[in-house]
Amino acid sequence: MVTYPRYTQAAEILKLKARIKKLEKKCKPSISHHKAWLRPDVSTARPDVGTDRQEIGTVDPTTPPTTSIFDDEDITIAQSLIKMKEEKAKEKRNQIERDEELAHKLHKEELAEIARIQEEKATQEEASRVAIMEMFDEVQASIDVDALFAANLQQEEREEYIIEEREKFLAETIAAQRKFIAA
Repeated sequence: MVTYPRYTQAAEILKLKARIKKLEKKCKPSISHHKAWLRPDVSTARPDVGTDRQEIGTVDPTTPPTTSIFDDEDITIAQSLIKMKEEKAKEKRNQIERDEELAHKLHKEELAEIARIQEEKATQEEASRVAIMEMFDEVQASIDVDALFAANLQQEEREEYIIEEREKFLAETIAAQRKFIAA
C-alpha cells in the first residue's frame, strides 16, 4: 500500500467516508444486511436471500460475499479503510515503542549526568576543604609568628623596664648615700 502524508490520508479517508454515506443513502432499504458482511464476525448465509436462490460454495467467513448491490470497488474501499485503520494502530504502537526507548535512553543519560555532577561537586568540595585547611595552616603559622614576636617584645620591654628600674634605684641609692655622707 502506498503511504501518504497524513493530510493526504485524512483527505482520502474523508472522501471515502463521503462516498460510503452516499451509497448508504442510495441503498438504504437493503443496507443493514450488507453492513453485517463487512464486520469480521460475518456468517456465510445472507439473511435476505431465500433457500431457492442461495448460492452453493464455501465462503471464507472473513471475506465479504462478492454478489451485492455494492460493486467490488465499494468493498475494496471498505477493506482499505479497515486496513488503513489497522496500519494506523500499528504505527501508533511503533511510535509508542520508539518513545519508550527514547525515554529510557534519556533517563539513562540524565542519571549519568546527575552522577557526573555529583562526582564533580564532591571533587570541588574536597578541593575547597583542602584549600581552607591550607589557608588555616597559613593563618595559624602567622598567628604563631605574631605571638612569638609579641612575646619577644614583651621580654625586651621587661628587660628594659628592669634596667630603667635598676638605674633609678641605683640613682636613688647613690643620692641617699651622698645625703647620708653629707649629713
